Amino acid sequence: MRHFFKILFLGSLLFFLTNLPVFAADTISYSTHVENIGWQNYVSNGQEAGTTGKALQVEALKCKVNNNNDSISYNTHVENIGWMTPVRNDQVSGTTGRHLQVECINMVLEGSIAERNDLYYQVHVQDIGWMGWSKNGDPAGTIGGNKQVEAIKIVLVPKGGKAPGSTDNSYIDFNETKASGALSVSGNKLVNQYGKQVQLRGVSTHGLAWYPQYVNQQLFNELGSQWKANTVRLAMYTAEYNGYCSGGNQAELKSLVKKGIDYATNAGLYVIVDWHILSDGNPNTYKDQAKSFFNEISSQYRNNTNIIYEICNEPNGGTTWQQIKSYAQEVIPVIKANDSDAVIIVGTPNWSQQVNLAQQDPITGYSNIMYALHFYAGTHKDDLRNTMISAYNAGLPIFVSEFGITDASGNGNLDTSSANQWIEALNSRGISYICWSLSNKNESSALINSSCNKISGFGTNDLSGQGQWLLNVLNSPGLIPGTNQPEQPSQPNNPSQPEQPSQPNQPSQGKGDVVYELKQTNSWTSGDTYYQFELTVKNNTQNAVSNWSKKINFSQNITVENSWNGNFTVNGKTLTISGVDFNKTINPGDFASVGFIVKSGSGLTYSIAN
Repeated sequence: MRHFFKILFLGSLLFFLTNLPVFAADTISYSTHVENIGWQNYVSNGQEAGTTGKALQVEALKCKVNNNNDSISYNTHVENIGWMTPVRNDQVSGTTGRHLQVECINMVLEGSIAERNDLYYQVHVQDIGWMGWSKNGDPAGTIGGNKQVEAIKIVLVPKGGKAPGSTDNSYIDFNETKASGALSVSGNKLVNQYGKQVQLRGVSTHGLAWYPQYVNQQLFNELGSQWKANTVRLAMYTAEYNGYCSGGNQAELKSLVKKGIDYATNAGLYVIVDWHILSDGNPNTYKDQAKSFFNEISSQYRNNTNIIYEICNEPNGGTTWQQIKSYAQEVIPVIKANDSDAVIIVGTPNWSQQVNLAQQDPITGYSNIMYALHFYAGTHKDDLRNTMISAYNAGLPIFVSEFGITDASGNGNLDTSSANQWIEALNSRGISYICWSLSNKNESSALINSSCNKISGFGTNDLSGQGQWLLNVLNSPGLIPGTNQPEQPSQPNNPSQPEQPSQPNQPSQGKGDVVYELKQTNSWTSGDTYYQFELTVKNNTQNAVSNWSKKINFSQNITVENSWNGNFTVNGKTLTISGVDFNKTINPGDFASVGFIVKSGSGLTYSIAN
């Protein structure tokens, strides 16, 4: 009898177990409709749908789950249309036959599958590359930058599991050039009210006492709408001729600062109020005046969320970090008493270059403190850039509140090669930067031609060489994800980077007296191998050269992961480079410099096509 009940029990247990609901492995399948190709085959589990390296836009998307009890809802942001109505389960989101690009997507799981899984998805975007992973209904891609989605990956991760990769910088809204909320400092990053890293990019005025005409509403509106800046810096000298503390009309200067704040606020810009010490060297020289000034401004504008206070521009002349820190510890509480959440930038020794000293002994006891680094690309190169990267990697929140692409005097030739390396280093880390200066002063760092007397309504021809370069930079993506730049200082101080192949017979080709020089400037490995190049086009003829173009042949297929100052088209192993608006015509004796980063296998070699 005991055996009978045992058999009965085991039989019942077997019946119960074999009739439990069984879930097949959850799977999302997806397909993209691609320009010039049409609908592609379905893929799944993080495979790539779409194309990369071909500059072909995704025009529509279909997704489906592997069972009928659950569903996935998704929609796309489409060129000239905006967000489309969400659809489900193998329905089409986007358009076909209309040549309209998908620019952004979001999607969410529905039903029991959502209880078992998190949904991650990422997109490959024109000029940016693979962005970070978005999750469970967050947008992925860009809006407002006219950037096409070129490929998509979708992955299911068990609920609460680890993301398949970095989730940083999965979405950029180019329309958010406007100040859209209070900022704060988290670790070494500047973040918005939602805790997402933001990057401020913009321009600095020259001395307000000397060039007050550029503080006007129409120009500030243009900075946001046409330049795509999101920040303006108001530079008020303290000790120079007619400086605030050296004979200038303090009431007029304060009034101009306040007008600048109001104009920036109306234009939707963040605004930096800059106590611009220079010849005074030590900020303690006029400490009492600084405390009084910042008390008045921070009290009047305590409810503004778009103001950043820069309390000492460029300490110099042997001023130590301890002297600067002592000054800051008296000025910061004055501002914080009125605006406890204010973001404050503190200058560093040697014209705001020695951020390493601040990193070794940071200011404590206050939130939202950042540290200034200033550079001029013609003078400051790897050494200072490595100092910045090391301090940033060690946790110091850095703000480049002033830079130019000339030498340190603000004059001389434009060093776009060095400048582009700086911008790449800043963008890949999300470090904010402000360019000097919004004036028509007869010097190379002025953004406006000295012959131009306009105070707004600037066309490209009204801008200086630096101004045209900056316009291109600001109209290109900042906060670039997916560049895979190494987080260590660049050569020669980074021994972990692979040696760069020597190709003395390959890098330059000339046709007549127009010479093309190609130089590999960096390489690193992060899964794949990445190679950074600089192409210089020199016009040694007596005539202007227009619409130049050059092909580079590589030994392996490549993908362009990032680029600047040129147009880039890939066809397998061949990269074609041409100029953009500001450098497609090269005057006699002048040159153009473009840069790019490609992804490929190890041992990549290259040559310039004849």
